[in-house]
Amino acid sequence: MNGHKIVALFAFVCFISVLNAQTFKYPVNAKGVKVACEKFEQIEHYLKRTELNSQTIRPKNQTSSTRSTGEVLVNNVNNEFELHAAANPVDDENIIVGCIKFDPDNTQQAISISLYSTKDGAETWTRSSFNGILNDSDIPLGGGDPIVVFDNDGIAHLTWLLITAGATSNAWGIYYATSSDGGVTWENRNPIIETNFTDLFSLSDLEFASDKQWMVSDNEITSPYNGNVYIAFTNIGDIVSTVPKYEIVFQKKIAGTDSFDAANSIILNTTNYALSQFTSIDTDRKGNIYVSFLADDNEDPNQYSIYIAKSTDGGVTFETEQKVQDFNFAEIGNSAGEIVGIGGQRLYPSPHIGIDKSGGEYDGRLYAAYTSTSAPGSLDDGYDIYLTTSDDEGDSWSEPRVVNNDDDPLTEQFYSAINVSKDGFISLAWYDGRDAVMGSSDINYYLGVSKDGGETFEQIKVSSESSDFTQIGSANQNFGIGEYNQVVSTGDYVIPFWADGRSNNGDISIYGYKQDINTISSTEGGLIKINSDLFVTSMSPNPAIDELSIDIVLSKTLDLSYEIINISGQVILTKDDFRLTSGNHQLSVDVSALASGNYVFNLMSNNTRINKKITVIK
Repeated sequence: MNGHKIVALFAFVCFISVLNAQTFKYPVNAKGVKVACEKFEQIEHYLKRTELNSQTIRPKNQTSSTRSTGEVLVNNVNNEFELHAAANPVDDENIIVGCIKFDPDNTQQAISISLYSTKDGAETWTRSSFNGILNDSDIPLGGGDPIVVFDNDGIAHLTWLLITAGATSNAWGIYYATSSDGGVTWENRNPIIETNFTDLFSLSDLEFASDKQWMVSDNEITSPYNGNVYIAFTNIGDIVSTVPKYEIVFQKKIAGTDSFDAANSIILNTTNYALSQFTSIDTDRKGNIYVSFLADDNEDPNQYSIYIAKSTDGGVTFETEQKVQDFNFAEIGNSAGEIVGIGGQRLYPSPHIGIDKSGGEYDGRLYAAYTSTSAPGSLDDGYDIYLTTSDDEGDSWSEPRVVNNDDDPLTEQFYSAINVSKDGFISLAWYDGRDAVMGSSDINYYLGVSKDGGETFEQIKVSSESSDFTQIGSANQNFGIGEYNQVVSTGDYVIPFWADGRSNNGDISIYGYKQDINTISSTEGGLIKINSDLFVTSMSPNPAIDELSIDIVLSKTLDLSYEIINISGQVILTKDDFRLTSGNHQLSVDVSALASGNYVFNLMSNNTRINKKITVIK
């Protein structure tokens, strides 16, 4: 080891000793409520962790290139949550899911991102080796918020937030990478925004904290701005004052360029609201850009408003923001109204917008969905999913109505995601407590689809097992499921994705549900586990005559069983309790005794069930 490396290592070990010796001071506003930025909470959690083991930390050379080296089948990875997803407009079979990865046992890399991609319509998934960590010598203290969009050439654009502590300075930024192979490998680009600071414990020299970005690509051939990619996010300044300053910031990347134009960022809010957060962004077929955000603009701590700022010139200028709707929600950053398993610091109304670009009956209709209670003073009631619409480019909005049809004002519905398909079908998905019994905290995931412009919704439960939310954060320092989930549409299918804690031991996995949008009122769908320890990679022949061969991959040794069920729901054939080690295996199933017809093959482990349709012919 040369002298420079010895000095660098000594400085880094001293830096770790400083981290162990100090306490983080969480910024609070004039009312004494913690500032609404959960990244502060991440830093606070990290610095309160068990003492770092400095002997395991070794500085490495910084690199700005992708870390991906090839494809691997997805392993079983615990503690992944807060996800986003996108479907490729060039290839309906290609979907990317990004989520936060939390490793409480790794002091060098406690938080990172995981990226999964499928190129066969969600049948099989590949986990990229790209993890969003730009410099292995720095320590990630917080971050996440992976957001993915595809442009009209099939290029995937990824942004994520990262807060790192270094030996000489710290960095807070939103970073940017692209993928031209459907999400397997990624190339880092210039950051969206980044600031450096030295005071990690009181943030006295942190100029601003960027948070909660959202993106969209204008993929409409009718738009004069086709191919542009847009991003909006929150900047929080004056952090250590009692009156933090919130700015909603917009940037754009012109089609054919490699970077977002940070030099021409636009601040969208014309009022310095007491709080403004949670951007959402979409475009219409004319190329108009709509950026929504939440704001606190009155003295009632339990009332908020949704605003939208519109651009008609491709993001060069924006009109003054217009109010969409006032609504009620327990004060953000306080414990009032919290849901079991989601503390007040992490319970948000999740406002999101979507726009009809179908060219059909509801073309151009804007949709805004959010979580709210019913009326002022009703914070003891449960939360519901609300929807409001606009047919005049955001100038006026319909009376909001509750989407969830449980007819129980005390149950909790929260964290909705919205998608509008190319045919104009609206999909909303959310966490739902309607199935809890006898005071339990069981939560399921629901999907609602509307084919009449949001007037009515067909609704189904897509999670086959519930999650006990008293255990949802027990393995990730009460981070829980995060705030984001997502629903995408691909051709005839709609696929919601969510973080799921059905093991009820603190482990969280990423699930999806592939539903034929034309048969939403039926049960014709299929559960997908993305970060699974068990995968079926092929079944052949299908249709089968005498024998069915099933190729599977295990990431660890598992006890398995399988069954074949006929269309009446009767179990026709079973094999119980056989053990296979990690790796590739082939199962041979004798179907010679089965009559011609359609069946379901269920392969099961302790916490995974894979359903596949099979056909037998004679």
